[in-house]
Amino acid sequence: MREFNTQERKIDEKQINSWLENSPPYSIIQWAVDTFCPKLAVTSSFGLNGVALIHMLHKITRELPTIFINTGYMFEETLKTKRRIEAAYGINVLTFRPSLSIRDQIQKFGPSLFIRQPDKCCGLRKLEPMQRALSELQPTAVLNGRARFQSKTRQNLPIVEWEKKPIQINPLASWSEKQIESYIKNHNIPYNPLHDLGYSSIGCRPCTRPVLKGEHARAGRWAELEKIECGLWDRRAI
Repeated sequence: MREFNTQERKIDEKQINSWLENSPPYSIIQWAVDTFCPKLAVTSSFGLNGVALIHMLHKITRELPTIFINTGYMFEETLKTKRRIEAAYGINVLTFRPSLSIRDQIQKFGPSLFIRQPDKCCGLRKLEPMQRALSELQPTAVLNGRARFQSKTRQNLPIVEWEKKPIQINPLASWSEKQIESYIKNHNIPYNPLHDLGYSSIGCRPCTRPVLKGEHARAGRWAELEKIECGLWDRRAI
């Protein structure tokens, strides 16, 4: 079997992204399952995009591990939504928590680290457990629910981010917020009730507020801190 050189692989990856760009999310998920299973995982924080993705995925397979990071600061509504989705679709959710408890973090770094050093807090409570999850599961590729409409940092999001380790696959990248909301309504999918109160993007309690009229979907995250991303997927390797 002939091995492809680096340039040939880049051309092939570009062609695949071009093809997937014109494919519906369900077809992208099917391609990912066919291509990467059993070394495929899905991450979810159980927001609107996440529950829509899980619904599409469960029609194909329920065997993929679903990675959920419980930072210790999650809304109770988020945890209840997670339990409802687990019960509805029988998916395999693996919950990973930070090595430091909130009490230990306060003792070591002082109170309100999420205000004083938000990147440090995200590193401890999100990136560290995600690194452990990926180290344990060793997936070649990961499905997640990010979309271009969510913020300026995601407006050029490709369907497949081949350069990431693991490879990141974004089946909902081209969908609008209205398409995702309609999909959830049409399929009667359980979702976080905070969305009905204006929380279009839901993270940790201290760092999330409802989105105001005219703001982008992630404007309620770290609103006063000039921070939009937690840092999970904006690096070349996790």
